[in-house]
Amino acid sequence: MIKIRSDPDHVHSRGHFCKKASGMIELTYDKDRLLYPMKRSGGPGEFTRISWEQAYTEIAEKLQRIRAQHGPASFATMSGNPPAFSYANLISMTSFANALDVKWRYGVNADDSSAFQGASQILFGSSSLISKPDIWRTKLLLIVGANPMVSHGSTISEPLIGQAMKSVVDRGGRVIVIDPRRTETAQRFEHVPIKAGADSYFFSALLHELIAQGHTDQSFIDRHTRKFEQLRAQMQSCTPEWAAPHCGIPAQTIRQLATDIGAASREGGGGVAIHGRTGPAHSAMAR
Repeated sequence: MIKIRSDPDHVHSRGHFCKKASGMIELTYDKDRLLYPMKRSGGPGEFTRISWEQAYTEIAEKLQRIRAQHGPASFATMSGNPPAFSYANLISMTSFANALDVKWRYGVNADDSSAFQGASQILFGSSSLISKPDIWRTKLLLIVGANPMVSHGSTISEPLIGQAMKSVVDRGGRVIVIDPRRTETAQRFEHVPIKAGADSYFFSALLHELIAQGHTDQSFIDRHTRKFEQLRAQMQSCTPEWAAPHCGIPAQTIRQLATDIGAASREGGGGVAIHGRTGPAHSAMAR
């Protein structure tokens, strides 16, 4: 292999390319790439090459001893990138885990997007129904705890995420980034700093203001939601003044943001889109 490149004529990606794929040549020919099993033979970093037959035999024997002594719960599986994107791996790993009666099955989503998927389960009935902000047509894009200029949008699968965000501004709209760090995305657009882990305070105060200022769609609420009045009652004490010391965002900034969201929602052509990733997901799990 000499070069790996994307297809500029692809109907969806239009030439966008994942960094993982573009690094495959470097990975394939890396002088430190492991091509055979290695067994620890001493201290840290000290390994000896062994055969595949020996590796499989020793692993199987040790696993049998551990399970015999401590039971099935003593063994767990873990999957992540890149096997998570392989159907063959998902099928074989599941069959392997079922055969061994594995109780604990771990994956990267436990730390990456479980709160995000949990919200999708509650809202839409399935953790696989991932919502996607319509960035190409929105009037105001609120980004919380995400850095799509680097991650390229991650779960929302928008190949041209940079161009999509720029198009919001070109249409006279705004892109606002809520993040503790002045990320690459925050540098390109409007940045509102927040204290790390304080997303719940910010969102509570923002929701309080949206309700207080009358920016809710009552007909939609009546058709598609339940117990909104309980939510309204719970949010009454979550004022911007209450949240400001916790999240580090001035009360007037939160109040003005709610006003701007309400105005953009009423205007024709796009409305408001909100995109959040691992930042608020971790905060939600912590709270």
